[in-house]
Amino acid sequence: MKSKKNCMKLVFKFLFICALLQLQAHAQTVKVLLAEAKPSETTLWVFKSGEQFNVQSPNTKKVGAQKNFSNLRIEFINHQIYLNGKICRYDQLKLNPTTAPISANGNLYNGSFIIKKHKENLLLINQVELEDYICSVLKTESWPGWPKEVNKAFAIASRSYVLAQMLQARKCKLPYHIKNSNYHQTYSGLHSDANLKLAVLETKDVILGYQNEPILAMFDSCCGGVIPAHIEGFDFQKYPYLARKTRCTHCKLVKIYSWQVAYSDLEFKKIIKSALPNIRTIKKIATEKDKAGTVKSLIIHGHKESHAIDARTMYALFKDIKSFSYSIYYNTDTITLDGTGFGHHLGLCQWGAREMINKGYSHRDILNFYYPGVKFMRFKG
Repeated sequence: MKSKKNCMKLVFKFLFICALLQLQAHAQTVKVLLAEAKPSETTLWVFKSGEQFNVQSPNTKKVGAQKNFSNLRIEFINHQIYLNGKICRYDQLKLNPTTAPISANGNLYNGSFIIKKHKENLLLINQVELEDYICSVLKTESWPGWPKEVNKAFAIASRSYVLAQMLQARKCKLPYHIKNSNYHQTYSGLHSDANLKLAVLETKDVILGYQNEPILAMFDSCCGGVIPAHIEGFDFQKYPYLARKTRCTHCKLVKIYSWQVAYSDLEFKKIIKSALPNIRTIKKIATEKDKAGTVKSLIIHGHKESHAIDARTMYALFKDIKSFSYSIYYNTDTITLDGTGFGHHLGLCQWGAREMINKGYSHRDILNFYYPGVKFMRFKG
């Protein structure tokens, strides 16, 4: 039995290594989903450049009688693509820069753009070099003026995260690798921040690995002192390096550590009715929490009825709820939430990392603390 288990472990290890080698062979560029348009909506994407750029169809022939563009309007109306007001007969296009970058809806981006139909929708994808992508991500995911050492930690985490997403995208056969949203990582194109560029350059090719794979290096703004290993409902067997058992105390003195928001009874019911349309009166609100102290669900008691709503639905509905660690109080006609943390409480705590730098820790110390059990690896694309 043991020999069979060991054999299976070797097989899985071999498959992981093969997947990583395949990723290394093709991961010189990242495909980032910038936007997704539905045929029921009228969509307009505007592309401009200081120099002309060419537009290619999948067979590499230029669109528009071999004509280049410096301004291009792409519209998607009733399943049909239009280029500068004219019907396009292709379902996929590629916009290639020449000597100057292309702007999409006002933001300048490195790399090229892919516009393609996928399951009835139209996708706008930015195909960009891996290190350029990491540099752009730091501009939006880091904080202005923070020291290079903490940004080195963020660069390694971001690089690891996108490579893990690339592996997953290949398994799922997606036409893109990662979304440009807070669901994954955000960025808004080119910038001139020399400090961020240096942080990326000095960590080039460095990633965090676990069992020969890049890790899904999740992060949030402030963990709020929650112990991630105690959170219920997350697959820590799949991502054991996110099951940190040591409490982060580094972020507890920062401004965003704690938060409070209050709603009137009418405001609260108006927002929550989209999820609980039958709610009429509120007499009491109770929370169900896990060992970590994060909310799993809320029970809203009325005169004769009770309504349950899960914490993720609450988080999506109430934009002022900053995390999953909070208590809720109902007093006459006011509902008050007192919480700690800013985000999902998993992975690297950005403000905690910033305070660790103030205390003399290095970027490697930060990453070892927030992702226990990982190894530093060199990735060659």
